[in-house]
Amino acid sequence: MGEFIDRPGIDMLMWMWQTWKYGVQGNLIWSVNYWTSPPQFPTKVQNPWKDPMSYVAGPSGEWGNGDGRYLYPPNRHPNTDKSTAYVEGPVPSIRWELLGEGVEQWQYFHLLQQLVDRARAAGIHSRAEQNGSSLLTIPASICTSMTDYTHDASLLLAYRRRIARAIEALGGTH
Repeated sequence: MGEFIDRPGIDMLMWMWQTWKYGVQGNLIWSVNYWTSPPQFPTKVQNPWKDPMSYVAGPSGEWGNGDGRYLYPPNRHPNTDKSTAYVEGPVPSIRWELLGEGVEQWQYFHLLQQLVDRARAAGIHSRAEQNGSSLLTIPASICTSMTDYTHDASLLLAYRRRIARAIEALGGTH
């Protein structure tokens, strides 16, 4: 599991599924726009479009390709293009988009949990409540540990559809 460019894209999705599975209350991303390291680039800025490595802030060392870098500068030539007026914001990476998708999937779990809790508080012990409750536990076919998980995104999407149907069955259409 990792956030680096050279890791499988599904890692960004699984991060949020594992957050749910293990009851993690938040995720820390130390930076999303770490575009250059002054000690390694003292006379110019690093061009993250051409050099994806995130270098440490000290005199030497590397963190990994794309570490701390989910958004990219709109200028693809920061050291040579000084004439183009850039008024748009940062450019999102595929990893940023996948992380957003993972957060949406985490929200499905959260909404389903709220609806199951509401049904139980109302004394409703229906098939819909039981099904919803069972879906809150991520199965081993998707994830058994922080390092052992599926690399098949279709399993995640199929499970998400099941959660969506359970949300609808419990009246979560608002």
